[in-house]
Amino acid sequence: MNKFLAVALIGIALLVLALVLSFIAMQGVPEKKKFESSYSLEPGKPKSIDLWVITGAFSRNVTLDIRSSCKYLALKIVSNGRVVLQKLVSNETKVRNLERFVAPKLVLESNESCSVEILVSFVYMEAKHAWLSVPALLAMVVGAALLLIGGSMYTAQKIRFTRSVQQLP
Repeated sequence: MNKFLAVALIGIALLVLALVLSFIAMQGVPEKKKFESSYSLEPGKPKSIDLWVITGAFSRNVTLDIRSSCKYLALKIVSNGRVVLQKLVSNETKVRNLERFVAPKLVLESNESCSVEILVSFVYMEAKHAWLSVPALLAMVVGAALLLIGGSMYTAQKIRFTRSVQQLP
């Protein structure tokens, strides 16, 4: 076997290894998480809560449960600077599918002093093997370089051999 062909085959093997490592790195394990907190509201002082920081980018089934001691609580969900959902809450409410909004913020406002309990439950995709993406990147770069070098040298050698055979009398 030609040494340049062997280099090209090693490059192909490294590219296949990089592809397998990338697929393993992308596999996620769903993990249910909850965030619970209570806030005190004052009249005329809205409370803003960034749900994006709590849930993260790879969350699904984001559900918000709110219990309040306020007579009337104004609940606003703001996404990209626009109010996408506005509700008046008397005692408790549940809002589902918050992941459909981009970087949602929760704004709570009341015209009286009261307390609010918030429970955010969501499913987070935990990528436990994400660290494998770095060796996959290295294997991909080295494999591509070896494939290009080995393939081009093998082709150049074949062209030289063909020309030398054609020049024979």
